[in-house]
Amino acid sequence: GILPVEGEETLDRSQQISELIMLGLRSKGVNISKLKNGWDFDFLKTFNKTINSLVDTRLGILNGEYFSLTKKGILISDEICRKLISQPAPF
Repeated sequence: GILPVEGEETLDRSQQISELIMLGLRSKGVNISKLKNGWDFDFLKTFNKTINSLVDTRLGILNGEYFSLTKKGILISDEICRKLISQPAPF
């Protein structure tokens, strides 16, 4: 049968974008074009300074339509996610 659902949570736009970013960083990378086209959110423009810093310190990689973390970056992915998500952003 169907398992009962104990509770539901509805995420607003800001929370949905944050979730996409966090999940992306912990998997194959943040799909920049999906955020831009599907959510009208410019990841590169919004987080430009942080992304450049992560790339310069070899914690992140910009590769086409994706921003992903290096092996070194994955080790501190929680800290990187907090840094990105805690920035004031026009979600």
